[in-house]
Amino acid sequence: MPFDGEALLKKLKEIVDRSICRDVSRWREYMPRPSAFLTSRGSRFYSEELEDLCRAECEYIKNTQLPDGSFSVPWTWGNDHKEWYVAENWCKAIITMENMLFLREFGHQ
Repeated sequence: MPFDGEALLKKLKEIVDRSICRDVSRWREYMPRPSAFLTSRGSRFYSEELEDLCRAECEYIKNTQLPDGSFSVPWTWGNDHKEWYVAENWCKAIITMENMLFLREFGHQ
């Protein structure tokens, strides 16, 4: 039986679309925002129906940036291990880069 790549892509698009949390008030929780799946408008998972949500995430990103330019890590290890502080800074750096790239692609001046 031949592999149906188009059917797989269609199903993946449906799963991604259902996975994105559309309740902006819950984004401070550990919820998948559009940026979890989209890096550009050229993404296979992007659709014009997500444009308003991407715009809302851009505003969310702008409003949650810390004074030092970084962003909070939306999880903790639940303990006070010294390794957490190192890992937290690494995660903050990754989150900051991802947010800046998302703003560059989807930000509306």
